[in-house]
Amino acid sequence: MYRIRVPIAIAMILVVSGILYADFRLQTDAGSTLLLSGLILAALHEFYTLLGLSRPRRIASVATGGAFLAARYAALHRPEWFGGIDPAPAVLSAFGIFFLIPWLLAGDERPNPETPAPGLPPGGLADAATATLGLVYVVFLLSYLLEIRALRLPGSDLGHGDGILLLFFVAIAAKGHDMGGYLVGKKFGRHKIMPRISPKKSWEGTIAGILFGGALAALMAHVFSPVGRLMSLPI
Repeated sequence: MYRIRVPIAIAMILVVSGILYADFRLQTDAGSTLLLSGLILAALHEFYTLLGLSRPRRIASVATGGAFLAARYAALHRPEWFGGIDPAPAVLSAFGIFFLIPWLLAGDERPNPETPAPGLPPGGLADAATATLGLVYVVFLLSYLLEIRALRLPGSDLGHGDGILLLFFVAIAAKGHDMGGYLVGKKFGRHKIMPRISPKKSWEGTIAGILFGGALAALMAHVFSPVGRLMSLPI
């Protein structure tokens, strides 16, 4: 297993590092934005696959996610195009009109759909809810990575390198959470959070992950003073 995973991990690190380095040298965010968008849409596709959304509806929902990310990016870099109004909500509204409502009326293609609410065709409500949950839980929340990429640090002269540094900051904090949760949970985890869904996740590991991730974030904010100044700004 490790003979396959390790080379893949090394290759991914090299590719991501190359894209970020190219962005820094060229003073652009195009490469990293495309990379982030691709990862977000891949996560959305996996989310819909796990929840059993049919292929045509999965494709339509992922395409909507891509349009949403494009709208967020355009609002960040060309706000004058939209008069200062974020166009992303309009994308979700169009999705509801042209996809969710027809799905509710048309039913579902799955062989054993769940029993719907009274008056709704089989599976239509479940598919509409699944598609909406994916767009909110995956695309909307992760789209803030694009905003983080576009941020500029106070007192920094790195230009587009600011966003790259902040992405590393987020990645290190998240990885610290994973490492702390895994190490403590494996050794001391006794009280399970959701045994049926994730039997290895424990409250001990979760608390340790939060503390470890927070400690790494505080350490990085101390080491990199521009990050520390950004974190000290009032919300």
